[in-house]
Amino acid sequence: MKEKIINSYTGLRDIIDNIGTVQTAWGLLCICALALTFVFCVFAFTNRINKSSKFQIQRFQKEGKYLPSVYVELNNSMECLRYFVFSYRWKRRIIRQYNQLFYGYEGKRLKKLFGSTVKCRLSYLTPFSKLNSTLHLMSNQLDDLRKEQDELYDKYGEVIWAIANSTYNYTYAIKYLQDLCAMISQKNVILVGSAGNGKTSLLCRMAEIAIANKVPCMLVNSRDIKEDCSDYIIKKLPISPKLRNKSSLYLRLISLVLFFQRKYFYIFVDAINENDREVFINSISTLLETLSKYKRIRVLLTCRREYFDTRYKTLFSTGQENPYIFNLQEAEYDERATMKMIRAYMEHFNVRGPFSLETQNKLKNSLFLTRIFFEVNSNRNECMLEFRNAEIYKLYFKKIASEHKEIDLNRIVNNIARYMFAEFQFDKMPIEE
Repeated sequence: MKEKIINSYTGLRDIIDNIGTVQTAWGLLCICALALTFVFCVFAFTNRINKSSKFQIQRFQKEGKYLPSVYVELNNSMECLRYFVFSYRWKRRIIRQYNQLFYGYEGKRLKKLFGSTVKCRLSYLTPFSKLNSTLHLMSNQLDDLRKEQDELYDKYGEVIWAIANSTYNYTYAIKYLQDLCAMISQKNVILVGSAGNGKTSLLCRMAEIAIANKVPCMLVNSRDIKEDCSDYIIKKLPISPKLRNKSSLYLRLISLVLFFQRKYFYIFVDAINENDREVFINSISTLLETLSKYKRIRVLLTCRREYFDTRYKTLFSTGQENPYIFNLQEAEYDERATMKMIRAYMEHFNVRGPFSLETQNKLKNSLFLTRIFFEVNSNRNECMLEFRNAEIYKLYFKKIASEHKEIDLNRIVNNIARYMFAEFQFDKMPIEE
């Protein structure tokens, strides 16, 4: 009897041990499954992020905010932003452009004049910090050269006048290379510009370039954000909801993988001025601080100039992470590029007939007016020799009012006009009004 009791106890203990072993095995299996899921999320990150960005680009196309068929690079703004996307991998391009400045006749004279005070040729292996310091030193040397013409005349003779005049072009070139260096090293950038000068188109085009080069890029419409910006971005990450509380570890692993790939994860948020929700306004600047601890994450925002000056400039300046301000309004439009854009608009909106030189000049001076002009005159084939801006805007107001009958657009426009006449200020008005 005693022996049976001992055997029963031994059997029960074995069963309990086996159950414990099974539970441990299931636990290990679950941990392994979660680990494999985590690893899959990390390595499938780029494809899944870029897939959602493609969908957002399609949304912008349907809304008419991005028209790929009429997109034309009107100046070097897009080229500068490419340096932001490709980052330090494009350092060689800046060095090549710098070296080429001193290949020609004028460049050789400057090189001889400077002597050993500043390097006029850099190796492709030059560290980025050394490149920055060389550009800064060269910029100072060119400024001093223009300021000290009289003293240098006694030393070098009449040749100094020709060299001094040529330095204006070299000063511009060095300043441009310094801007490219700034775009390479910046972690956070804000594109600032007026209405209709192509901020959304630039953002979509940059996203397409990133996707084509297998660079992870998250394109976000600010209007879709109805909560804290950081929470919204975390929820947009392609990670299982069960692992979302490990998002910090996830992003650190993403940063590690991107480090070896020499790439960055880009977050593009379009038109932050179009979201008036208090939770958004209060959290957009803290988004930069939240993501600042991840070395391989960069953020690009777009904003209308008047909103940035009155609302966001102070907001971002008081934060710990001060973004780089890229002003689109300071860029000039190339003549041939604007004519190419006008022809693309004519093709897209099916507008035929020659334009007068006056009409062409008006369209070239305002991208916003160009877009409105072709929308209003869509599918028209008559010869349009000239037009009045006020008439075009009037037709556009009627078109918008007919599409959004729930809004009394005429009342809004009349109220704005009364304010402008009362204040005798016709180019702008305070946002709070």
